Amino acid sequence: MKVALEQSKNIAKFEDNCLLALSSLYGIELMEDNAEMLVMNMLQEFISDYLGGIVTIDPSAKKNDKVIKSAKVIIRSNMAQGDALTYETSTDDPIIFSEWETFSKNGRLYVQRKEQTFESIVAGEDIVNSMAASQQEEMDLFSSYDTDEEGDLDDNYRTCF
Repeated sequence: MKVALEQSKNIAKFEDNCLLALSSLYGIELMEDNAEMLVMNMLQEFISDYLGGIVTIDPSAKKNDKVIKSAKVIIRSNMAQGDALTYETSTDDPIIFSEWETFSKNGRLYVQRKEQTFESIVAGEDIVNSMAASQQEEMDLFSSYDTDEEGDLDDNYRTCF
């Protein structure tokens, strides 16, 4: 978050940079209660650092609830409960992570979300060869992920604005 703050000239850029930094963190925790604590602690730290950063840039700034919602989505997607040795969750499903690929569209920052199994990541497979390769999502980092304004896209999650 310190680097995100140093690289940002305004709050909008700081918000983008914070979420991009967060999207690079991944984790697997074997115990369910530890995984829940991991998610809660990461979100708490993110919110604290985010609020401190926006106040540093502009002392009168207010938090953006969409940034917090986006952080929740990223953290929940990137922190998995499962066994890293078997590559499976407690329900014997494959551990799946999201890859967040960024691009600009109409002056806004978007991410293309692609899912890949942990096992295929370890094996060095391209994302197109993973079990979850057909699961993709394109969304505005600050959008509400509950709405679907354009409908479902083939082989993609819904596009969010």
